[in-house]
Amino acid sequence: MEKEQWIIDTETELVNLLINSEDGLEDPLESYASIKHLSDLFASSVRQLAKLAVTESEDWPEKSFSHKGVNFTKVSGKRTWDYKNIPRWVKAKSELTEIEDVAKHIHSLYEQGKSVIDKDGEIESIPSCKISNDTLRVKFF
Repeated sequence: MEKEQWIIDTETELVNLLINSEDGLEDPLESYASIKHLSDLFASSVRQLAKLAVTESEDWPEKSFSHKGVNFTKVSGKRTWDYKNIPRWVKAKSELTEIEDVAKHIHSLYEQGKSVIDKDGEIESIPSCKISNDTLRVKFF
């Protein structure tokens, strides 16, 4: 598939915006908000078009096929499991949540320089905690 000119132009504009933002020629906050807005529009469009594309792909009996220079592969929907109707699972999940809450509290005490001793006189294990990168939430008016 040959790229349509608007796609090439959009790619070029995005690359220039990124470079100019990194070089201090564009306001990074404004650039980020603009790209985030476009990203949201594209994501919404992809979700809407995906359903139409899956329906259209039913015309091809093969799992993988090519159309106008693009390779497509049909992927079956994944299974998700819901155990909430199993009393044993609900009880175990509740117990796990309690253990996690206690562990989080132990971690917060550890951060304050304190340790917790269990009923056997052993220092309680401290859970590891990973912190993701800071980000900005963008809200459009």
